[in-house]
Amino acid sequence: MKKYTILVFAQNRRGVLERITMLIRKKMYNLEQITASDTEKEDIKRLTISFTYKEAAKIPQIISQINKIIEVIEVKLVDPEDSVQREAALIKIKRPHNLSEILSIVQIFEAKIIHTTEQNLIIENIGSPEKLNDLISILKPYNILELGRSGAVAMEKNLNKTDV
Repeated sequence: MKKYTILVFAQNRRGVLERITMLIRKKMYNLEQITASDTEKEDIKRLTISFTYKEAAKIPQIISQINKIIEVIEVKLVDPEDSVQREAALIKIKRPHNLSEILSIVQIFEAKIIHTTEQNLIIENIGSPEKLNDLISILKPYNILELGRSGAVAMEKNLNKTDV
């Protein structure tokens, strides 16, 4: 199974997100993440959708089918080499007796401790999905109490974005 990310630009209308996700699910793609966000244009939403599928040859088919949804303006397959992907994570861990190790980890990952109590602390980090996966793996021995991730937002590096 290979991971794919697509960008969808669509009119901000009720039900668009549901129709897109149902289309992906009907085709038996494994939906990993979906992030909806505003764009520079007030009535346009940007959807970053990540999914896994075994056959690369069928990816153009799903793009074509999403493009048929009336409110969809543009759909693009994101090239990982020609894009930047970032997401945010909040990680609550049990407060260790010695904070120095956690402070070192936080510094290495350019994360922040944004809340602390006598029982726990909450770490915030923004980065590539891989970077966040690495941080979470390193923090597992410190007893992760709660974890929340935003889902990735992707943006192409090149300037070939069409006018939506």
